[in-house]
Order: sequence, then C-alpha cells, then structure tokens
Amino acid sequence: MRIRSILVRLLAAWGAVTLLLLAFGLGGLFFAGQWLRAADSPAKVDAMIVLAGAPERAMYAADLFRQGYAPTVYVSRPSRERGHRKLEQFGIVLPTEEFVNRTILKQGGVADQYIQVFSLGSVNTLDEARTLRTALPQTTQAIMIVTSPYHVRRVKMVFGEVFHDSGIDVRVVASPYESFPDRWWTERDAAQQTILEVLKIVFYQVGGSYSRGSQ
Repeated sequence: MRIRSILVRLLAAWGAVTLLLLAFGLGGLFFAGQWLRAADSPAKVDAMIVLAGAPERAMYAADLFRQGYAPTVYVSRPSRERGHRKLEQFGIVLPTEEFVNRTILKQGGVADQYIQVFSLGSVNTLDEARTLRTALPQTTQAIMIVTSPYHVRRVKMVFGEVFHDSGIDVRVVASPYESFPDRWWTERDAAQQTILEVLKIVFYQVGGSYSRGSQ
C-alpha cells in the first residue's frame, strides 16, 4: 500500500509539472507575435540583403534603397522547390524567386548594376548566412537584412551566430507590407507562420539544420 501511495504521489507531481509546463508554453505562444517581431530600425549600411521568401521583402528593400540606406542590394537565389522542378519536366517553367525579386527591385527604382546575387541554391536561412559571409567584400562593415516580421527573431539568431566574429554589424528590419498582428491567431496566415517559426527556432536551437545536400 505504501508503494502504491508513493506512486500515486509521483504521478500526481508529474501531472502537476506537466500542466505547469503546458501553461507556460501556452502563455509563451500568446506573446509569440511580439517575441518574433524584434526588428531593428533602418540605418545606413554597406549592403542590404533580401532573403528568399515573401516578395514583400524586395518591395521594402526598394523603398530603403531609394531612401539612400545602402548602395548595393544582395538578392538570394534559393534552391528551386520540388514542385517547380516537377513542372519543368512538363515544360512549365515558373519564374524563380531571384527573378521575381530582381524585377520588384528594378521596378522599385534599383538599377540592375546595384543588384548582386548570392546564395546559389540555398535551402534555408543558415545556408544563406554562411554563403553571404563569403560573398561580401572584405571592406564590409555593416549590413541590413530585409525579411518578414515573423522571420526576424530567427534571422537574428542565425546571422548572429554566423557573423559573430566577422566584425560586421548586422541589422535586421521587417517589411511593413506583410501583416503580422500581436493577436496572430486572428489571421490564418499569421497563425501558420507563427507556429512554423516557433518550431523552426526550437529545431535550430537543439542543433537541427539541413543543407543543400539534404534535398
């Protein structure tokens, strides 16, 4: 009976701890929108970076270029999505992200000679950061990364690690053309991006990553 009583107490304690952790987790998710959106203010830099992803990033980069924040804009060329490669087998060729972003930039006032391409075939943010570090001129002192509001926190983590001993100041700004409310659960796209970003951050923090060779 005594052993049974001890087991009951242990199970009760374990249940209480589990509920407490769950409560903290849910509370953390409640403020996830504010936590993910940790953008810096724009500042003059040597180069501006448009990461692969939403086209709104290039739209904001064009605005910042016209305002004189950077003399050069670097555009990522990510790996083609599996679905797009399948379509190409049938002669259906969709525009690449690089082409779309370059077109947005040029229509937004960025002349072609001020656009550089980096990260040939990258599959994630870590891949982009590593490739960019080797692509930047040695004279680079500061860069500004333009990304989506929900992506800012992870970009800071990844680029902070890759560039920590480079001597290059890294700023991360969020495109205002994408909606990302504090009450993220009230919008479907924001809810999907929030949950996905939190999972990606957890995956990254526990040492998870993948590269081009893992496609």
